[in-house]
Amino acid sequence: MHRGKEHRGRKQRANKVFEKLKAMGIDIPKKPEITIQNIVASADLHTVLNLNAIAIGLGLENIEYEPEQSPVLCTGCPLLRS
Repeated sequence: MHRGKEHRGRKQRANKVFEKLKAMGIDIPKKPEITIQNIVASADLHTVLNLNAIAIGLGLENIEYEPEQSPVLCTGCPLLRS
C-alpha cells in the first residue's frame, strides 16, 4: 500500500472516531494531532501454543504477559530486532 494512501486511511478512521465522540458531547479540536502509538499483528498458526513457555523463552524482561487478565503476549520492537 502506498504510504500516502495508508496515512489517509488511518486519518479517516481516526476522524470517524472523533465524530462519534463529538456526538457524545465530547469537545474535539478542529484538527487534532494524530500519532500512531501501537501496531498489532496477529496470525493463526493452526496450533495450540503454551504462552507461559513462550514468554519465558523470549525473555520475561521483553514481554508483557498477564494470563489472568488476557491470553495475549505483548512484545516491543527491540525483541523483534534480535
